[in-house]
Amino acid sequence: MGTTVGISWYRREHYDELRRLFADGRQLPETFDQWLSAANEGVARIEQMGGVPLKAPLDLFDFPRWCKARRLECNFRARQQFVAEFVREHAAPEASETAEPEPAPTARRPRTSARRPQGQARTAKRRTWS
Repeated sequence: MGTTVGISWYRREHYDELRRLFADGRQLPETFDQWLSAANEGVARIEQMGGVPLKAPLDLFDFPRWCKARRLECNFRARQQFVAEFVREHAAPEASETAEPEPAPTARRPRTSARRPQGQARTAKRRTWS
């Protein structure tokens, strides 16, 4: 099973009002039909790449309340966050749940009593992240 990919999904009767509500609504296609065509193309691309599209419905009434509860402006970032949360809550269980369980951790070996001579400092190793 492929990776679940969330997609913002709108209802025809809410689209125009949502565009007005969103701070960046002018960046969305002008009409619902234009948006639906682009969204369906996106769904097809996800499926072609082996992904599993999951439509996250953005409701005219619930989404603004969701944003307000999180102190978010109704914009692209809020929609992304909403979709990510929707996917976490609604995606089908991944294959990892059906895989063999990981073995239990092994017991640690007891520390040896060998110590470094007094006066020798321990050198710290640094990790750099790029």
